[in-house]
Amino acid sequence: MYFDLEKETEKPLIARALNELGITLINSKPYQTQGEGKVDKEVFNISEVNEISYNSKIYIVPKYKGYSLASMKIEFRENPNKWIKLFYKNELLVKYNLEASNEK
Repeated sequence: MYFDLEKETEKPLIARALNELGITLINSKPYQTQGEGKVDKEVFNISEVNEISYNSKIYIVPKYKGYSLASMKIEFRENPNKWIKLFYKNELLVKYNLEASNEK
C-alpha cells in the first residue's frame, strides 16, 4: 500500500493495522509513481478538434453522450507502459492500450 503522508504525520495505528493484515506500508512523495501498477492522474484541456497530446502522441477524445468535449477538461489516467484512460465526469470515455501493439 502506498501512503502519501509525510513520515512525521503518519499515524502509527494505520501502520500497525496494515501490518496485522500482512500489508506492507510504503511512504511515497505526493505525485511520484513509486512502483509498477501505480496510476498517475492528470487533467487535460481538450483541443478544438477533440484531441489531447501526451508524450508526443495524439489521442482522440470521443464524444460524451453525443456532445463534443472540445475546450472542456478531462481526467487522464496512465498506467505506465500498459494503458491510458480518458474520463469525463468520472465516466470512462476511452482506453488506449500502450503495450507492444499500441492498438486502441
